[in-house]
Amino acid sequence: MKHNIPCTRLTQCEQSDMESLWLLLRPNSLPRSISSIILCAVYHSTSNGPPENQILCSHIQSNLDSLLIKQPNSLVIITGDFNSNSIGFNVTDLTHPNGLKQIVNFKTRDLGILDWFLTIRPSAFDMYQLPKIGKSDHFTILARPAASSSSLVPRKLKLRDLRDDKWREFGQ
Repeated sequence: MKHNIPCTRLTQCEQSDMESLWLLLRPNSLPRSISSIILCAVYHSTSNGPPENQILCSHIQSNLDSLLIKQPNSLVIITGDFNSNSIGFNVTDLTHPNGLKQIVNFKTRDLGILDWFLTIRPSAFDMYQLPKIGKSDHFTILARPAASSSSLVPRKLKLRDLRDDKWREFGQ
């Protein structure tokens, strides 16, 4: 079994004044409706204010626009520590213009939800809160692919046998 995922760092999306890492992943096995995964990890410092919040929103918006033009069927994931409680950063500033949805609905730190997981396909993930690791004051987030209920339940199809001898047997 291979334990690597083909990945390209998108350095053209990175800015020196933004703490973000952009990756394009192309796992060998994806659903047909997804051509690739665009992943962005962000750290937005508590020293930021409204001007930096707007710069971050513009940064993410412009990168998503340029990437989705080239890869329209990509699964988009933007995650990281946004420190929204400390600096007044509103999740709708990111979600509304991009069609993203924030799907972490549990505390990621004792103060509240500081770490976000934004995606355009929220039903594709099940989210779990795990314990803090080491000396971190943040809980760990586990995002697992959602199990499709239709793919887990085997379906039995009943077909009527229409061969001549079966029809005769049915008629008698």
